Amino acid sequence: MNIIWRKPDSSLAVTSVSDINDLPAYAEQLKNMAVIPADWVAIAFNATIPDSEPPENWLFDNGVITVNPNKAVVIPTITMRQARLGLLANNLLDLVESVITQPNDRVWWEYSTTVERNNPLVIQVLTSLGKSSTEIDTLFIQAALL
Repeated sequence: MNIIWRKPDSSLAVTSVSDINDLPAYAEQLKNMAVIPADWVAIAFNATIPDSEPPENWLFDNGVITVNPNKAVVIPTITMRQARLGLLANNLLDLVESVITQPNDRVWWEYSTTVERNNPLVIQVLTSLGKSSTEIDTLFIQAALL
């Protein structure tokens, strides 16, 4: 069992735990007891963490996952569920939905089953919200864990 945390610098940290029934409540307990910094946000519970070879652009250091900016993103496609959960975890879901206003774009947003990293609409929407290419890569990597 694990809890994946988003840190203020957008890197991820993983806390492994065992025999805990209510991981969200336990995550709050960890923050309340100052075991985990108050500005970390729990974004996933029991997510799949690569056991063997992690994606090429992930760096692991003491349980912290960061994106290596010198490597290309290796997660070109995520499910729409992962996309929405990732946006929600980063407080972007409502903003993204408010920016997608054109009828064709709304149909794509409502009925697509996957989201491609290099989709022009994805790039347009996220850059209009001030996200850099590296930040978009990080959003996709975080969402792929959900």
